[in-house]
Amino acid sequence: VNSTYYKSTYEGTLIPDAQLNQYLQRASDGIDELTYFSISSKTGGFSGLTTFQQRQVSMAVCFQADHLFNYGDMPSVSLEGFKAGDNQVTFGKNSDLRYSRIALDSKLSLKVARFGSDIALSTTNHPDYNGLDTVSHGESVPFEVKGPGDYEIKGIFIKGIMTESIINEKKYINTIYTFSIDNISICFLGCMSNNKINAETRGEIGSPDILFVPIGNHDLLDPSEAYKLAVSLEPKIIIPMDYDDKTLKAFLKEGGQDKVESIEKLTIKAKDIVGREGEIVVLSI
Repeated sequence: VNSTYYKSTYEGTLIPDAQLNQYLQRASDGIDELTYFSISSKTGGFSGLTTFQQRQVSMAVCFQADHLFNYGDMPSVSLEGFKAGDNQVTFGKNSDLRYSRIALDSKLSLKVARFGSDIALSTTNHPDYNGLDTVSHGESVPFEVKGPGDYEIKGIFIKGIMTESIINEKKYINTIYTFSIDNISICFLGCMSNNKINAETRGEIGSPDILFVPIGNHDLLDPSEAYKLAVSLEPKIIIPMDYDDKTLKAFLKEGGQDKVESIEKLTIKAKDIVGREGEIVVLSI
């Protein structure tokens, strides 16, 4: 992949010209390693691939180059515990989940709280969505997960799935996170601006028990798109994120659940999810 392909076909804009070839080469080397050098060792190498295969590999290299530029190399470590955000979901007695993705330097007019946590997930490298500076408190400094990849947390596996988002007309990598705690599967869609996701991504997401979906502030999905995407993934519980009064009202109307009241905290066990289907739960912002 060369700089012309990155700019013209992939339509990349993140990496400055002076660094572009360097990041494309690093990304290409990384893809080669991830595929166990099956491409370079193939008869004819890259040229021996079909046109479709060449396009998929080239786009993957460009995505990886953007990822390296945004986040650097991903560390290989085991993680121990999970928390993210202001509002809280508690699973059983020992595991809890928090989400708040707004950084202290965000221009959004929302209150940003600080709190301690063990792990912080960043979906998008943008001040409105990478609030890693809000999850340290005192001596509590979390391990930061900043993008796609597979992570283990004491037998709990977190998968980061690469997608794309547009914020202020600029392309960003958006990471969808999926994981399970106490036999409850959870998915964060992150900063989604398009409700069209491919079959492979749908397969990796599956049908989560709890789905966190953005519902229409700024560049995100509008309430109608968000609800259609949410129900298509067949979750048991849908939790809207990034809403204001107007978008929340529209989202609840789409789901025919206008009377849902917001709560400060959701405490739930696996047995509590049985029989639920697309139930909307609103956590107070």
